[in-house]
Amino acid sequence: MELNGLFVADQHQDTLVYAGAITMNLNDISTSKRILDIDKLTLTDGGFYLREYHGEPGNNLDFLIDYFSGTGSTDTVSKPYKITVANLSLKNDRFKYEVQDDTIQPHGMDYLHLDIHDVSGDISNIHFINDSVFGKIKNLTAKERSGFVLSEFNGDAKLSSDEMRINNLSIKTPYSEINTDLTFNYDSFPDWIEFIDKMRWHSNFQFSKVSFQDIAFFAGEYLWGMKNTVNLTGECKGTVARFKIGRAHV
Repeated sequence: MELNGLFVADQHQDTLVYAGAITMNLNDISTSKRILDIDKLTLTDGGFYLREYHGEPGNNLDFLIDYFSGTGSTDTVSKPYKITVANLSLKNDRFKYEVQDDTIQPHGMDYLHLDIHDVSGDISNIHFINDSVFGKIKNLTAKERSGFVLSEFNGDAKLSSDEMRINNLSIKTPYSEINTDLTFNYDSFPDWIEFIDKMRWHSNFQFSKVSFQDIAFFAGEYLWGMKNTVNLTGECKGTVARFKIGRAHV
């Protein structure tokens, strides 16, 4: 099944979702059981623009979630669809997140004004256990508005309400090559907005080359302008603002 030229507007008639092409290989579809089981989903030249408008609660995705969950204001409440995707392929896609009226940071990653583009890669064996989703990420590439470039990303990922874990992680950028098992712990998803101070991370680096040019994109003004590179094997943990290195060789 293939769908071309998809466009979904938000409540302000601005772009919420678009795709040049969506290709689906289906395992099962049932309108009576309200099931959509997708073996492989391919998104080509697509985009997802998440916004928080000035003076409005929530974000522009909320109204769409309400529609599919059957929580609208109509008299008849519909049973929500159960949608599952086992394998996801991204080809030249884009993700934007913007909090309207917030000042854009001059340097580094601004988590209130994200613009991640040229996103390509594959996520396979996607499955759920309780509140956690698992998947194998392969050959993921992307660029961000700040100038950060992800040349290659591979790993076995888990995402839950309080943890993101990536085992067998391999990252390549123009300046760094990282091999590690990486865990982020947080109290809730909004902690990602205050990434530098609230996200607690733990990593066991293996024969990695880490450039401060890359770290600076995630550390705001703290390290901007530094170009040193270190070769690292060992354990690191803490937050981006305050972390410690233990049992490591630098």
